[in-house]
Amino acid sequence: TNALDNVGLEMWVKPLAIASGGGVGTPATDGYAFGIGLDSTTNWFVARWGMGYNLHQPATLNQWVHLGVVYNGGVEQFYINGVLAGSMVAVPVFTPGSFSIGALPNGAYGFNGLVDQVRLFTFAPGQFSPQDFIIGVPEPSAVMLLGVGAGLLWVRRQRQRQSA
Repeated sequence: TNALDNVGLEMWVKPLAIASGGGVGTPATDGYAFGIGLDSTTNWFVARWGMGYNLHQPATLNQWVHLGVVYNGGVEQFYINGVLAGSMVAVPVFTPGSFSIGALPNGAYGFNGLVDQVRLFTFAPGQFSPQDFIIGVPEPSAVMLLGVGAGLLWVRRQRQRQSA
C-alpha cells in the first residue's frame, strides 16, 4: 500500500552546477509524486505531482546541505539542515513505480551534484520531530575532516619537537 501522509524524504546534497529543474530524489513513475529539486534560479524546491513546485528556498553551490520534506498530518514541511524552511497544507499524490535519485525515473531533469544518505521513511501520526532526521556529516566531508585533524596533529607535534 502507498502511504499518503506521515511520510518523509531526506538526503544530503551538494549541488555543483545549476541544471534546470534538476531532480534530487523522487518516488514516481513519469514525474514527481513528490520530490526535492534544484531549479534554474538556484533555489531548492519541493514538487508534487499535479500541484507544481512550491516552498522555494535559496541554495548554495559546492556546499553540502541536508534537505528533508515531510508530510505530517496533512501539512507539507520542508527542512534545510534540520530547520523548518516552509510549510503548507498539502497531501502528496503517490503513484506506484520507481524511486529515482539524481533525475526523474525516465532520466529527465538530471541533478548536477552529489547525493548521499537518502532515506524515505514513514512515522506514526503526530510522532514526527525534526530530531528524527539522520543529520550526520556526509562521508566525503567526514573523510576531509579526518584529514584536516590529522594534519593539525602533525603540525602540533612538529612544533613540539622544535621547541624541545
